[in-house]
Amino acid sequence: MTNIMAYIVIPFFALYFSRDSHLLKENFSVLGNMSGRRIPFLILGLVLSLYFYLALNRLISALYRLSPGNGREKDLRQLCKKAALFLEIGFLLPYAPKDLPLFSFFHVFYSFAASLLLLFCLYRIVWEAKLYISPWFCRYAAALNLITLISALLYLLSGIISSAMEIFYIISCSILIRKLEVKLTS
Repeated sequence: MTNIMAYIVIPFFALYFSRDSHLLKENFSVLGNMSGRRIPFLILGLVLSLYFYLALNRLISALYRLSPGNGREKDLRQLCKKAALFLEIGFLLPYAPKDLPLFSFFHVFYSFAASLLLLFCLYRIVWEAKLYISPWFCRYAAALNLITLISALLYLLSGIISSAMEIFYIISCSILIRKLEVKLTS
């Protein structure tokens, strides 16, 4: 089931949601407030926040089964919970800067904070796996660095957090999480 989520459902939802849009000039926030796209936007938010929350918790459980964490596990679970909560808040808040500037500000803040927290959780999981389990996890650190670099380049290319960047980030993080889970549980 997790393979289906990571390799089919999430990529499908991300690509389907951004259909008929300019990938470098628009983003999910703008698309989510267009007529007829609010419900798919909310569904995408629910699917992503649930997937990332559940998958990260499975990763954390696998990591600390292999390497007891002396309290580090609780901290990481709290970060994971905050990332999922912030992501869901970001999706629920409307983005209409002209009509609702305060809601729009918080929409952007929570969405961006969720992405950073997710990235931080992934870096920490990879770092601890590399440190306490096997140096082989350097490959995952390199993949995570590449995801971060390409996301930054897509931002610089368009000058905004674009749909192209969001699609890349969502799909690549989903796949990386799944690959990490397979490695940590094998």
